[in-house]
Formats: sequence, structure tokens, C-alpha cells
Amino acid sequence: MKKKLISENDVRLAAYYNWLNSGRPEGAALDNWVSARRQLEGDAGAPRKEEAPKKPCGRKEAGKGKASKKKSKR
Repeated sequence: MKKKLISENDVRLAAYYNWLNSGRPEGAALDNWVSARRQLEGDAGAPRKEEAPKKPCGRKEAGKGKASKKKSKR
């Protein structure tokens, strides 16, 4: 698979729009740059190892167990 050639200007412009859309926060330049680079490379949705989703802890939410599924007899 060929890697897309992305210009620095393309990344700069995408990072700028990310910054605008996120409310223009101060100190987020690197985050916006990395996010823009990923978006342009096409792997924005792929989680990194340190951002992998956590496994569920196994507890059931209140009201979602078998006891809450009682059927009324008529």
C-alpha cells in the first residue's frame, strides 16, 4: 500500500481548522497538528496502543439485570 504524500501546507491548514472547530484553545498546537496529520493520512479512527478502549469491568448497570425484565401476567 502506498503512503499518501501530504504537504506541510495541507497539514497546517487542517490543523488550523481543527483548532477553530475545537474552540481555539491555547497550547493545543501539537495535538491539532498530530490530529490533522492522522486525518490526512486516513487513519484518524485507528486507536493507538495507549488509547485502546478499556475492557468492561463486568458489573451490570442498575436495572438491566434479569430482575428488571419481569413480565406481567394477565
